[in-house]
Amino acid sequence: TIEHSEIVLKICKNLNIKPDIIGFHGQTILHRPEQSYSIQMGNAKLLSQLSKTSVINQFRKNDLKNGGEGAPLTPIYHHNLKKKLNIKEPVIFLNIGGIANYTFSKSDYFSARDVGPGNCLMDFYMKKIKNIDFDKDGSLAASGKIDYPLINNILEHEFYISKKKHSFDIKDFDINFVKGLSIQNAMANLNYFSAKLIYENIKNAIDDNYIILLCGGGRKNKTLVTNLQNFFPNKIYLIDKFNIDGDFIESQAFAYLSIRSLYKKNISFPETTKVKNPITGGDLIRFD
Repeated sequence: TIEHSEIVLKICKNLNIKPDIIGFHGQTILHRPEQSYSIQMGNAKLLSQLSKTSVINQFRKNDLKNGGEGAPLTPIYHHNLKKKLNIKEPVIFLNIGGIANYTFSKSDYFSARDVGPGNCLMDFYMKKIKNIDFDKDGSLAASGKIDYPLINNILEHEFYISKKKHSFDIKDFDINFVKGLSIQNAMANLNYFSAKLIYENIKNAIDDNYIILLCGGGRKNKTLVTNLQNFFPNKIYLIDKFNIDGDFIESQAFAYLSIRSLYKKNISFPETTKVKNPITGGDLIRFD
C-alpha cells in the first residue's frame, strides 16, 4: 500500500494532476469463487490517507455476493474500447497477465472468461530455478524442444479445458510436469502448454470470426505470441498497433471501473462473471 501511494504521488507530481478518485484493485493472493471469496492485498483506507484522495476498492465483492465469480472484470472497458477505436469486426481482447482471460466483443454483445495460465507457470519456474522474474522475449523457451506426447498427456488428465471452469487462481496450476527437463526444454513446454490452453478454451467458447488484440505482459513474450499465431487461424495484433500502450490496459480498465462504481453503474454481467444480474461494485473510501 505504501509503495502504491509513493507511485501515485510521483505520477501526480510529474503530470501536475490531482485525481478525483483512485481505483485500487490490490494484489490478488487467493481467488476462490466457488466459496464466494477473493482476497486482494492492499489497504484502501491507508492509501486514501497517504494520497489525500478518495479510493474505490473491493471491486469483486458485490459480484461474488450475488452469485458471480468476481472475474474477469475488465470486459466492459474492452467492449467500450472497441467502440472508441471504431473497430467494426468482432474482436477478442486477449489479456495475458499471470492468468489469461479474454473479452469477446461484437456489436452490442460481449462475453468473457479466464482461459488458463498466462505467464504464471513460466514466471514461477524462472523464479524457482534461476531466481529471475521472467523469460525475457521467451528466448529460453525458443531454444528448447517441445515434448508433444507429454503436453497431450497432461491435457487429457487436467480439468483446464472445461466449459464449466470460468475463472482461475494461479494456485490451480503447477509446474511438476516439467520436472527433470533442462531449463530450455521446461520453458519450451510451459510456454507451449500455456498457449495451447488459451487456444483450446477460446475455441471451445467462441464459434465466430474475429481478430485478436493482445494485451498484458505476455504479449512481449515472442515465443508465446508465435505459439498463439501457430494455433489460431485468426489475425493477431498487439493492441499497441492501435496507438494504445498495452502495458496500461489493465490500469486504465480499473480507473474506468472506479468511475462506473462511483456512479453506481454496472461493472459485471452474467456473460462476464456469471453473476445473476448486471451489477455495480466497489467500495468507496472517501477522503474528506
